[in-house]
Amino acid sequence: MPTFCELIGVAVPDQTDGKSFLPAILGQEQEPHDYLYWEFPEYGGQQAVRKGKWKAVRQKLKEGIIQTELYDLSVDPQEQNDIAAQNPELVAEMEEIMKNKHQTSSIERFQIPILEN
Repeated sequence: MPTFCELIGVAVPDQTDGKSFLPAILGQEQEPHDYLYWEFPEYGGQQAVRKGKWKAVRQKLKEGIIQTELYDLSVDPQEQNDIAAQNPELVAEMEEIMKNKHQTSSIERFQIPILEN
Protein backbone atom coordinates (compact mmCIF):
# COMPACT_ATOMS: atom_id res chain seq x y z
CA MET A 1 0.00 0.00 0.00
CA PRO A 2 2.74 2.56 0.76
CA THR A 3 4.03 2.17 -2.81
CA PHE A 4 0.63 2.92 -4.31
CA CYS A 5 0.16 5.84 -1.92
CA GLU A 6 3.50 7.31 -2.99
CA LEU A 7 2.65 6.83 -6.66
CA ILE A 8 -0.62 8.73 -6.41
CA GLY A 9 0.63 11.29 -3.89
CA VAL A 10 -1.53 10.51 -0.86
CA ALA A 11 -0.57 9.97 2.76
CA VAL A 12 0.03 6.40 3.93
CA PRO A 13 -2.60 5.31 6.50
CA ASP A 14 -1.31 5.12 10.07
CA GLN A 15 -2.27 1.45 10.51
CA THR A 16 0.01 0.38 7.62
CA ASP A 17 3.41 -0.96 8.62
CA GLY A 18 4.86 -1.44 5.13
CA LYS A 19 7.39 0.65 3.23
CA SER A 20 7.18 1.95 -0.29
CA PHE A 21 9.28 -0.02 -2.75
CA LEU A 22 9.04 2.70 -5.40
CA PRO A 23 12.76 3.53 -5.01
CA ALA A 24 13.64 -0.07 -5.96
CA ILE A 25 11.36 0.11 -9.00
CA LEU A 26 13.08 3.34 -10.06
CA GLY A 27 16.57 1.85 -9.58
CA GLN A 28 17.28 3.93 -6.49
CA GLU A 29 18.51 2.82 -3.09
CA GLN A 30 15.75 1.09 -1.13
CA GLU A 31 15.35 1.71 2.59
CA PRO A 32 15.64 -1.73 4.22
CA HIS A 33 13.24 -3.15 6.76
CA ASP A 34 14.59 -3.74 10.27
CA TYR A 35 12.96 -7.17 10.04
CA LEU A 36 10.15 -8.99 8.26
CA TYR A 37 7.44 -10.82 10.19
CA TRP A 38 4.75 -13.13 8.91
CA GLU A 39 2.41 -15.76 10.22
CA PHE A 40 0.03 -18.30 8.79
CA PRO A 41 -2.82 -19.87 10.76
CA GLU A 42 -2.90 -22.57 8.07
CA TYR A 43 -0.83 -25.76 8.23
CA GLY A 44 -1.05 -25.99 11.99
CA GLY A 45 -0.12 -22.35 12.69
CA GLN A 46 3.25 -20.86 11.78
CA GLN A 47 5.25 -17.72 12.56
CA ALA A 48 8.55 -16.48 11.16
CA VAL A 49 10.88 -13.50 11.49
CA ARG A 50 13.67 -12.60 9.07
CA LYS A 51 16.25 -10.15 10.37
CA GLY A 52 19.38 -9.75 8.29
CA LYS A 53 20.92 -13.17 7.78
CA TRP A 54 18.79 -14.73 10.54
CA LYS A 55 15.44 -16.47 10.28
CA ALA A 56 13.42 -17.67 13.25
CA VAL A 57 10.54 -20.08 12.68
CA ARG A 58 7.77 -21.58 14.79
CA GLN A 59 5.53 -24.33 13.44
CA LYS A 60 2.64 -26.48 14.73
CA LEU A 61 1.41 -23.68 16.97
CA LYS A 62 -2.14 -24.97 16.69
CA GLU A 63 -0.96 -28.09 18.50
CA GLY A 64 0.43 -25.97 21.34
CA ILE A 65 4.05 -26.63 20.37
CA ILE A 66 5.97 -23.43 21.04
CA GLN A 67 9.48 -24.14 19.83
CA THR A 68 11.55 -21.54 18.02
CA GLU A 69 14.04 -22.71 15.43
CA LEU A 70 16.83 -20.38 14.26
CA TYR A 71 18.76 -20.48 11.00
CA ASP A 72 21.71 -18.49 9.64
CA LEU A 73 20.61 -18.14 6.03
CA SER A 74 24.03 -16.89 4.91
CA VAL A 75 25.45 -20.41 5.43
CA ASP A 76 22.25 -22.49 5.63
CA PRO A 77 19.75 -21.19 3.03
CA GLN A 78 17.87 -24.51 3.06
CA GLU A 79 17.24 -24.27 6.82
CA GLN A 80 18.78 -27.63 7.66
CA ASN A 81 20.74 -26.72 10.84
CA ASP A 82 18.70 -25.31 13.73
CA ILE A 83 21.12 -23.23 15.83
CA ALA A 84 18.63 -21.85 18.35
CA ALA A 85 20.34 -23.54 21.31
CA GLN A 86 23.63 -21.80 20.52
CA ASN A 87 22.02 -18.32 20.22
CA PRO A 88 19.58 -17.82 23.12
CA GLU A 89 19.80 -13.99 23.09
CA LEU A 90 18.96 -13.81 19.40
CA VAL A 91 16.13 -16.33 19.84
CA ALA A 92 14.71 -14.19 22.67
CA GLU A 93 14.84 -11.10 20.43
CA MET A 94 13.04 -12.91 17.61
CA GLU A 95 10.42 -14.31 20.01
CA GLU A 96 9.77 -10.79 21.30
CA ILE A 97 9.09 -9.63 17.74
CA MET A 98 6.70 -12.58 17.24
CA LYS A 99 4.90 -11.77 20.48
CA ASN A 100 4.58 -8.05 19.72
CA LYS A 101 3.56 -8.37 16.07
CA HIS A 102 1.04 -11.21 16.36
CA GLN A 103 -2.53 -10.11 15.69
CA THR A 104 -5.52 -12.40 15.89
CA SER A 105 -7.56 -12.23 12.72
CA SER A 106 -11.33 -11.97 12.95
CA ILE A 107 -11.56 -14.89 10.51
CA GLU A 108 -9.19 -17.23 12.34
CA ARG A 109 -10.81 -20.43 13.52
CA PHE A 110 -8.26 -20.70 16.28
CA GLN A 111 -5.82 -18.45 18.00
CA ILE A 112 -2.11 -19.02 17.70
CA PRO A 113 -1.00 -19.56 21.30
CA ILE A 114 1.72 -17.10 22.22
CA LEU A 115 3.31 -18.10 25.48
CA GLU A 116 5.45 -15.91 27.65
CA ASN A 117 8.98 -17.26 27.56
